[in-house]
Amino acid sequence: MLFRSFPHVDTSNEGRSLLMVYERAQSITGDDLSEQPEGEKRDVVYSLPLPFDKAPEEVLVKDRLALVAAGTDGVAVVSLADPDRPAVIRRITTAMVAGRNVSINALDITVIGDHLHVVSILGKRRHNLVFDLSRPSLAQLGAQDVSSEKLEGLSQQSRYATAGEVSLFDTRQPAYQKLLSAYNGYGYTVPGKSKAVDGLGSLFANYTRIDEPYKPPIPYLAIYDMSRPSEGIMLLDALKVPLDSLRKPLTENQVDIAWNSDPFLFTDDGLLIFAVTKKEGYGVLSIVDSLSQDLVWSSPAQGETHVARDAEITLRFALPLEGASSDRKSVV
Repeated sequence: MLFRSFPHVDTSNEGRSLLMVYERAQSITGDDLSEQPEGEKRDVVYSLPLPFDKAPEEVLVKDRLALVAAGTDGVAVVSLADPDRPAVIRRITTAMVAGRNVSINALDITVIGDHLHVVSILGKRRHNLVFDLSRPSLAQLGAQDVSSEKLEGLSQQSRYATAGEVSLFDTRQPAYQKLLSAYNGYGYTVPGKSKAVDGLGSLFANYTRIDEPYKPPIPYLAIYDMSRPSEGIMLLDALKVPLDSLRKPLTENQVDIAWNSDPFLFTDDGLLIFAVTKKEGYGVLSIVDSLSQDLVWSSPAQGETHVARDAEITLRFALPLEGASSDRKSVV
């Protein structure tokens, strides 16, 4: 987090960008809310200064690494080998694009397998930069032009989807990322600029928003089916989110339209959870049930090798399967 500077107030961390470590709360409150126990005081265990001049925009955790993105300040790689005392082990500020060494402006990051994907903008062009997290050198493996600031990997696959011109890429060879399919609405597209994306096994959710001066925001949700790339990407469902139906509708001067992205989550049970960011620093939370079936997780995973022949097969779906258990056994 970045601690702001306030006039006439002095704090120990004022104007600093820090990663704070706290003791994890182990107890939970019971169902009886009539009398609450005394609150537990949890102080800061450790404060790690980050090499940023601005607040981080995104933090991801991969095994024992924390990946922190901060726009033009690049991406910091933090070791969590000692959770009580994390340490910055690398800062990525440049990358090779078309034979040139350029500065990184990290708009979005995601992890697919052992690879870190960084969406960076250079001029008017956006690139997906891929780095190898399995090597101490964090070697760059490739760079690919993309049409959007947002991308998301599909569950247990070496594929990712992008917003904007909704597309699906194969990234098994990061130096030669392959376009598998793209959405063609034949004149119909879901309006608005993408604010956030998320995906399951074959479903990709794109949250867009229309922001116009002196008008309330208009959010949209779109779900795309990417299960059959050879037949194209299909728009499965779309929804205009009725923010004007709120008890206190948002007005044009309450929404932070400059905010790059809003919190967004596509849960394993098919719920779409997002928040419209307000200028006061908090958001209006919305929960939408997609009612969409998908295979979100399997064991063994798709393409997994060296699997024991007697290994138990486990499939996890977003929604319960219909029909009797005997019918499902015959299908599976």
